Amino acid sequence: MFIVVHHYIINKKKSWYNLRGLEVEKFIQELDMLQRKYKVVDLKTLAANKKAINSYDFCSVTFDDGLRDHYDIAGKLISRNIIGTFFPSACIFEGCVPTVIKMHIILSKIKTEEIIEKLEKYLQNQHLDKFIPIPRDEKITNLRPLDDVPTANLKATMQKLSEEMKNNFVDKIFKKIVPNENKFCADFFMSPNQLRELHQQGMVIGSHSYSHTALNTMDYVAQKKELIKSKSIIEDIIKAKINSISFPFGGYDQNTISIAKKLGFKYGVVFNHKTIKKTDNDLCLSNLDCNDKLPL
Repeated sequence: MFIVVHHYIINKKKSWYNLRGLEVEKFIQELDMLQRKYKVVDLKTLAANKKAINSYDFCSVTFDDGLRDHYDIAGKLISRNIIGTFFPSACIFEGCVPTVIKMHIILSKIKTEEIIEKLEKYLQNQHLDKFIPIPRDEKITNLRPLDDVPTANLKATMQKLSEEMKNNFVDKIFKKIVPNENKFCADFFMSPNQLRELHQQGMVIGSHSYSHTALNTMDYVAQKKELIKSKSIIEDIIKAKINSISFPFGGYDQNTISIAKKLGFKYGVVFNHKTIKKTDNDLCLSNLDCNDKLPL
């Protein structure tokens, strides 16, 4: 039993940036293979069958970030009677690009080593007492198996920075690549009308927080504000309640779970490159990336 999460689904003819993702043709092949070997169901059905004897027969497909690519491929799901779950970061509906997406765009245009050098210089200029150069030869994290060493360490270092420092560094570079953030947002992500259309077509809509910040880096009050804002924006768009959430970066803590329950969330997805165990809490369901080796 497993959940397959998708981020960038690439149409080479329309792709503006050199982003790492799953090509549309391979996505279609993935769906075909999943349907041949498994019962592809929604998250509610998946969770209800965690302890079933034949639980290994079930899987779900989900989509993080609210990308326009996800809207474009939804017809592939509908034609196969597959119910996908879509988790947009709500800030995109207010013209804001999540910092992590900005970083992906930067990485698609500038060499990793050059970005690392810029970041090291930036950190030194902040007069940090414990500045340590970013390693290039060995990974400092096991959470990014799909990235090469420099890229994994760059992302890990970025995630440790305060939101203010991280945003200041990323925004300065991003603006040189993308002068008009609002226009980029309108082109790169799905619109409120498109999200509403997915809901009306039977897809499940959930939350990926408001700003795509790792929730376990926030205190209780900040987490609550983040989830309430996200839930409110998305529910206002689709005119329906939502009860599922995908935690950005797989980051959560006991505060996250407590807040999520109080706000009416029943299903939570954790990005950790693992299959689901029968003992998994419904608010802490493991998932695999579509670029991982799937149990096909």
